[in-house]
Amino acid sequence: GGTSEPRPEPDRAAPSALALNAWNEPTGKPDAAVDDYAYAAASNAVGQLVGGLGDDTFTALVVAAYAGESAYELVGSVEENRGLTDWQRFLDLVEVRTGNADAAQVYRTWVVDADQAALLDERATARRVYTDVDAADADWLPPLGLRSAMTNWEFAGAGDVVAGIGTAPADAAAVQEAADAAGLPEPDAVREAYEEAADAEAYAALGSMLPRAVAVVGDVGDASRSAAADRDPFSDLGELLLGVDPAAADARAALDSGDLDAAAESADRVARGVGWATSAGIGVVVLVLALVAGAVLGGARLRSRRRAARSAAAAAATVDPADALPEGAGSAEVVTEVGDEEVAGGWADSRAGEREPVGHGGREQEPGR
Repeated sequence: GGTSEPRPEPDRAAPSALALNAWNEPTGKPDAAVDDYAYAAASNAVGQLVGGLGDDTFTALVVAAYAGESAYELVGSVEENRGLTDWQRFLDLVEVRTGNADAAQVYRTWVVDADQAALLDERATARRVYTDVDAADADWLPPLGLRSAMTNWEFAGAGDVVAGIGTAPADAAAVQEAADAAGLPEPDAVREAYEEAADAEAYAALGSMLPRAVAVVGDVGDASRSAAADRDPFSDLGELLLGVDPAAADARAALDSGDLDAAAESADRVARGVGWATSAGIGVVVLVLALVAGAVLGGARLRSRRRAARSAAAAAATVDPADALPEGAGSAEVVTEVGDEEVAGGWADSRAGEREPVGHGGREQEPGR
């Protein structure tokens, strides 16, 4: 343990003064005066850059520097623009991650030479433009092409990107506002398309995609509210039959995946379904009632016919067989038993005690002959 006293601030105009970026390992005999100046200058520079930071902020800064993070990426992210932390990237980290607005001036005083100071001038202009873009696009990161150019201190290229994206930052903010107003999550695919844009073609595509996304987000929000609204039982039934809720879910899924055309189509299906829901529900109820009524009447007719058939059968069972003979039929047509002989059809009594054949080739005898 122990304590240390800060080195006194050296004279920047002293004969031994130099930019810290020019302080290198000596190739010959060390120059004590230069080293004394440089150590004091470095101590003051570091103190002015990070001396007032809290423990957590200072630790996060050191971790980011060792990991090679870019100040223009999310904290902890090394997927994009990872690289060796040099004096330029460290300045960006200090200014962006800790909010030290005087960091560039500290560099001008202690770190850079005249040529590098001119580069800081370019950086200052580019930083102002970048922060305008970052403010305009709300919670989204500026496009990757711009973040990369700023990370690499390619400020002319950064200007080209800003010109290429045009109104995309404001349109990106409009998408976020539309999603919030609609009660929907921000469409991930649309956000990714904006944040990952890194070439002229992608920048141009943003010009049409983002305004379209604003409109579709509004349509999908309206569709979701319409599908969820409480209505009368007929409308609820109609919406069920017309698939309003599934169509609203399809619209949200398509929007999240970035398929704006499919999202708009599904939202339109919801609107049409809601419009027809009441009529469809009433129509189904009427149809069901008609079918039930038809079934009841048909059953009544069937039962009536069955009762009539049973009554007719019962009446037929009570008729005497003799009463059922055709008119004019005599007893000669009925087979009876007389003793051991059978009298049938061809025999009839002509006189008492005598039998004569009738209808077997002879004439019928007249009485008395």
